[in-house]
Amino acid sequence: MNDRTSGVRGLLSSAASGRNDQGYSYYLNGDLCQMSAQERFLSRHGMVLGRRDVYPALKTEEDFKKALTLLWEHKVAGWWHYKKKMVEYGICTEDEYETALGVAFAKPRSR
Repeated sequence: MNDRTSGVRGLLSSAASGRNDQGYSYYLNGDLCQMSAQERFLSRHGMVLGRRDVYPALKTEEDFKKALTLLWEHKVAGWWHYKKKMVEYGICTEDEYETALGVAFAKPRSR
């Protein structure tokens, strides 16, 4: 089993068990693979995450801001789901977000 598969299985397992860590109310977003990648990345950067059903979550708004900053700076899979909060928290401007999104999803030109 690879790291990606084990992460998705962990998310699904916590949902099946009804896991709800108390006090974790700032949720990560994305599909299962994206949330798993974000959770692994943030954990490796010293952040403590809990779970609310299938969703990895952080305890405080301060932790959530730090997490979004890391996701933005490293363009971790699913970073684009947080536009409103990233702009609201001053992590990036709308123009910076739109430029990064265009780069991330640019289609290669045909020759």
